[in-house]
Amino acid sequence: MRGAKRSFQCNIIASSASIIFLFAGLILGCAAPPIKIPMDQIEYPVMPNQRANALMILMAGAGDRYDAFEKYGYIAAARKAGLNADILAVDAHYGYFTELTVRERLHQDVVLPAKARGYKCIWMGGISLGGFGSLIYAQKYADQLSGLVLIAPYIGNRGTLAEIESAGGLDRWNPANVPDDDERQLWLMLKKYQPGVTPVLPIHLLYGESDRFNAFHKMLAARLDKKMVRTVDGGHDWPQWQSLWTEFVASNPIACKS
Repeated sequence: MRGAKRSFQCNIIASSASIIFLFAGLILGCAAPPIKIPMDQIEYPVMPNQRANALMILMAGAGDRYDAFEKYGYIAAARKAGLNADILAVDAHYGYFTELTVRERLHQDVVLPAKARGYKCIWMGGISLGGFGSLIYAQKYADQLSGLVLIAPYIGNRGTLAEIESAGGLDRWNPANVPDDDERQLWLMLKKYQPGVTPVLPIHLLYGESDRFNAFHKMLAARLDKKMVRTVDGGHDWPQWQSLWTEFVASNPIACKS
């Protein structure tokens, strides 16, 4: 499923800013996989029977499941680059989003158990919907993480973009009375990022220059240091995500003290 032949099982088509309506639109015409507690997970340790100091939690997009990272070479690329972090692929599929449980399931099923196993540094990231899930988690639990890796993330619909643009940009955008379950809460968080200012939680942003969500990607990129942003030619698909990930892990991005 590559290039023009690949199609999202569930395209993001919502017009409401509310997360509830956003994901009602996301799965229109789609049957959500079953919700499981705990979430299904696949572990990819650096060394068998030995825990690394760092853990990278990865979540796929709406059209893929958690085994896609091995299928599309993410694990092999990380090992070839010498990424000194165990990888945990989590099945945070869109059913958890529609039930509004993704944040707490990630916390209870994934992050807290990882802390209990002794991981010193925990990074979280994902592709498209998975990137959105990472931001949702960090909105409440940033203190549990060492950083985020957002790969072509979904971070807003056209209504939110129009609202920010009509205000004159993110710096002038000051919405009032934003509900907790509103995606605009994420942009209120991201608005605090400024180039040259050490952030509470580092964000690496990776995306294709022709990505369907690149208006939001460029808005976020402008608030990050240039070294934290990587781009490639192309759109919203695995060839771009593979290239970006391979370049990212080759840069030795994770430093974790023992």
